[in-house]
Amino acid sequence: IAVAALAGCAHRAADSAAIAPPVTAEAAMAQGEAAYANEDWNGAERAFLAAAQAARGDAEPWFKLGNVYFRTARYDFAAQAYEQCLHRAPGHAKAWHNLGVVRLHQADQSLERVSEGSQPHDTALDARARRLRELIDDAIDPAPGAP
Repeated sequence: IAVAALAGCAHRAADSAAIAPPVTAEAAMAQGEAAYANEDWNGAERAFLAAAQAARGDAEPWFKLGNVYFRTARYDFAAQAYEQCLHRAPGHAKAWHNLGVVRLHQADQSLERVSEGSQPHDTALDARARRLRELIDDAIDPAPGAP
């Protein structure tokens, strides 16, 4: 089901160079890695989706797919892909880390909308949202020389 849900966004990949359908999960992963290295996000997405479908119990295609979605700022899809990875490999430390970073980006996007809201709210809410965004921004992209 998750493959089908995430595959819906793969239709946007039609404008990139076509990747021949791989025969094995390993071939799909290799195609995905090559596309990822070339920043061909659409090709990488298609290949990693194919790998996830071919090797349903393997966590790695989902992790790689999450990375593609993160790099293309599709945070909701990235979170779903990392969660699928973690469902298959609960101890995947990098997936836990990346899911946390994705959640920070999602929180940042939500807090950014506070001041844009059309419903009446007080200035204290705007100030708190700004402070939270600053904290999140520092966590996502620490200042040079920060620990």
